[in-house]
Order: sequence, then C-alpha cells, then structure tokens
Amino acid sequence: MSKTNPSPRLRKSYGPTRCRDVLLAVLGADDRCLSAGEIYRASSASGTRGIGYATVYRILGQLIDEGKVVTLPGKRGARLFRIASDPDDRHSLWCTECGRAQPISTAKIVATMERFAHERGFTDLVHHVSVQGRCRDCTAPSR
Repeated sequence: MSKTNPSPRLRKSYGPTRCRDVLLAVLGADDRCLSAGEIYRASSASGTRGIGYATVYRILGQLIDEGKVVTLPGKRGARLFRIASDPDDRHSLWCTECGRAQPISTAKIVATMERFAHERGFTDLVHHVSVQGRCRDCTAPSR
C-alpha cells in the first residue's frame, strides 16, 4: 500500500461542514463573546440537528487552531469565544456584563512585555491581552 495524497474527493470531505458553518454563523451574529454552552444552545435553536457539546468543542478547537476564532477567559474559569478579526487577532476589550467584545491593537504593549520577558531570560513566549470591564451601554443609567 503506497502512501499518496488522498484523492480530491477525500480531501473535499475534510472541508467546511454544515456544523462548522452553523457555529461560525452563531459566533458572527453579533460582536459578543459566547460560551460553548451559548453556542450550543443557539445552534440547537436554529433547528440544526446533530450538533452536540462534543461537536461544538471539537469545531471550536479547530477554528482556534486555524486562527478564525479567539478565546477569552470568562467568569469562573469558563472560556468565551468570538470570531477573530484577522489572523493576528489575539487581544480583546470585552464587557463582562453583556459579553460585547472588540479586538484591540496592542503592538506597544506586546513589545514591552516581550522585552521585559527576554531581559529576565524567558523565551518561547505566548501572550494574550484581555482588558475586561463594563461597556457604555451596560453602565448607562436606566431611562
């Protein structure tokens, strides 16, 4: 048995799937960060069958590896997810009340952190900047 590239038909089967498209649509519906549970419930509410929690987590893992989705630390250790704005998007400003998130450019902050780490002998750095607070809408007085 020779090891050759899979046939085009087989390669195509590894492309985007219906479940993956549904999860991307759920995440792209607004600018909020969502938990895996929220993504699961929204995908179920859309009438899509066959998307269980394991499928949600598996697809989210693939999307994170591909740089299409970023993850943020949520309340009580839960991870939150949102669509990445570009392949280098790893940093966020997000509201802890409503979940609204915006990517932030952190070039100067990252450069300072990397210099600080290298001065102390650290290498193979991985970083994620997450600024958390409450957005203008959540802090506005009720009318």
